[in-house]
Amino acid sequence: MQAWLPIAFLPVGPKRANKIRGYPVDMQEIQALETVHDILEYMLKLLSNAQYQQGYEMVCADGNIQLCFPKLFCWLTDHMENAILHGIASNHCPACITPTEKLGEHVETGYPIHCHADYRTAYMESDMSSLNIYAVKNIRNAL
Repeated sequence: MQAWLPIAFLPVGPKRANKIRGYPVDMQEIQALETVHDILEYMLKLLSNAQYQQGYEMVCADGNIQLCFPKLFCWLTDHMENAILHGIASNHCPACITPTEKLGEHVETGYPIHCHADYRTAYMESDMSSLNIYAVKNIRNAL
């Protein structure tokens, strides 16, 4: 009945320490985001392992051995965690390109979804102006 287990919790870095000389606040934010994405990449890489596709023999609570296929099946986040995971500014939607002033309003037509290929290209080309327009942080995103 309870065939799911949490496998990891992502770290939450400390709030900005403004009093550390020689360590700019914006650099702290980037390093904290990179740490979260390094850990996330490590955990997700395990799920793409060939052994996961073939299954693992695991011992059940009743003592029987079952062939199991670990999967990432859900991810519960609030808005701030979504912003961290997607590497976007906190005042932007992680799903679509909603103007900041329209957040929270009901819109009949909707807005286009984010184009992650464009973000990847801008990151690979170190195109900071495009990343700033997209409100995407300059980090290697594990997702």
